[in-house]
Amino acid sequence: MARPTAFEVLGRGDPRETHSWLRDANIDELRDALEDVKRHDTWGSHIRDALDIRLALNAQRTANRVLGLTVAVVILTLVQVINLLYQVLCHH
Repeated sequence: MARPTAFEVLGRGDPRETHSWLRDANIDELRDALEDVKRHDTWGSHIRDALDIRLALNAQRTANRVLGLTVAVVILTLVQVINLLYQVLCHH
């Protein structure tokens, strides 16, 4: 069964179902949902909040990956520097 759109869920008028849909929605679904609701609609605020949370989580994951890669590069660079110093100092 296909996942209902935000417009379909909002049309049913069940707040529990809407909140459940918002919790499970991905970024693309939330962006589409923002286009479906009016700016002054209360659910529009909830959708924007859910989208902000998803985007912040994605940014945090990306930052963690970049940090991990940076640490790996630093470690590999240090290994090369130590090896170079060993060769220069011990072979002369």
